[in-house]
Amino acid sequence: MEVSVEDVYLGATRQISVNGQKLNLKIKQGTADGQVLRLKGKGNPGLNGGEAGDLLIEISIVPGSGYELKGRDVYLEVPVDVYTAVLGGKVQVPVPGSALQLTIPEGSDSGRLFRLKGKGLPVGKEEAVCRVTFMYGSRSRYRSI
Repeated sequence: MEVSVEDVYLGATRQISVNGQKLNLKIKQGTADGQVLRLKGKGNPGLNGGEAGDLLIEISIVPGSGYELKGRDVYLEVPVDVYTAVLGGKVQVPVPGSALQLTIPEGSDSGRLFRLKGKGLPVGKEEAVCRVTFMYGSRSRYRSI
């Protein structure tokens, strides 16, 4: 089953249909890519009237909304204008479920990584890394810098 980074970050519930029966599948915060969820007794019926087997669902996390996972770290590219990069300032960073202000130090280079402690996936290494890139406008506008 494919789930988004936001689903794994915040937790989610998905409804699936198995053998004509609707089941609610809870995806917990911090569920890992490739993790297998087991629903006991919800699989195919057993042989000769035996009890039903277990339903195994493998989780696949698909990138989306600009988020990228590397292990338990969440990477996000945030556009920063040249003035903020050169002079310093604040930039709004969207993290799943909220947004926060990141202070960009003056003289920051394109591609600089910023760690946002405690904003990674809820289990394991709880740090997110934000990649900062620059948005360039017309060159004549920035020549005076």
